[in-house]
Amino acid sequence: MDQNSTQIEKDKKNNTIWWRGAVLFFVRVSGYIAGPIIIAVLLGKFLDNYFSTGRTFFFSLIALAFVSSLIFIVRESKKAIADIENENKVNLEIK
Repeated sequence: MDQNSTQIEKDKKNNTIWWRGAVLFFVRVSGYIAGPIIIAVLLGKFLDNYFSTGRTFFFSLIALAFVSSLIFIVRESKKAIADIENENKVNLEIK
C-alpha cells in the first residue's frame, strides 16, 4: 500500500475524519470571497443612493473587497501550508 492509503486506514481505525481539514479550508476561503463581496455590493448601492454619486461607492467598495479577499485567502493558505508541514513532520517523527 502507498502512504496515503495507509494514513487513511490509520485514520479510520482512530475514528478521525481525514477530509475535515480540506472541507474547513474550502468553507473559510469561500466565506472570504463571498462575504466581503456581498457586503460591498449592499453597502455600495446604499451609499450611492444616499449620496447620489452614481456608482462611485459601489465600484470602490468592490475593489476594496477584492483586495481584502486576496489578503485573507493568502493568509489562510499560509496557515494551511504550515499546518500540513507540521503534520508531516509529526508523521515522520513517529515512523
